[in-house]
Amino acid sequence: SLKTIDGLQNFNLKVSSCNDMFSGCSSLQNVDGLKNFNISELHSFNSIFFGCSSLTNIDGLRSWNVTYVKYFNRTFSGCSSLKDVDSLKEWNVSNTQEFYEMFNNCSSLQSLFGLKDWNVSKAYSFYCMFQGCSSLQNLDYLKDWKFNETRDFVKMFQSLDRRASCRERV
Repeated sequence: SLKTIDGLQNFNLKVSSCNDMFSGCSSLQNVDGLKNFNISELHSFNSIFFGCSSLTNIDGLRSWNVTYVKYFNRTFSGCSSLKDVDSLKEWNVSNTQEFYEMFNNCSSLQSLFGLKDWNVSKAYSFYCMFQGCSSLQNLDYLKDWKFNETRDFVKMFQSLDRRASCRERV
């Protein structure tokens, strides 16, 4: 079973979607082999790592150019071993429209520091984005998010532990 991704370092995707690309790879632990992955023309990342329940290291995604991605639906949904998203700090998500279930059931996720400076002002759906992220300690890193186009916050934080707090209202 697939534990690491090797051999795709210089993969150049000339498509608009890589939906479900590694979906269901439950033994996948790290994606370092994707660090030079050219995804600059992609518009949809739906379910790319859906159900990768052993995934702990996403450092290989740090330098990805996601500027034109509009859909991050279920991207990391079910990645129950993922503890932080610090590697996503440099992602430019300013053109993204949907974050539907992006981190749904990432039950080990403790910190959202990597999302702190994300510009989500064009997004309209945050449906279940952090639902089931029961290990989150606080939501403070989201306090500066601006929700200009948002129409859907349904269950965005459902099933968070009571201890998760936000000093300022999101």
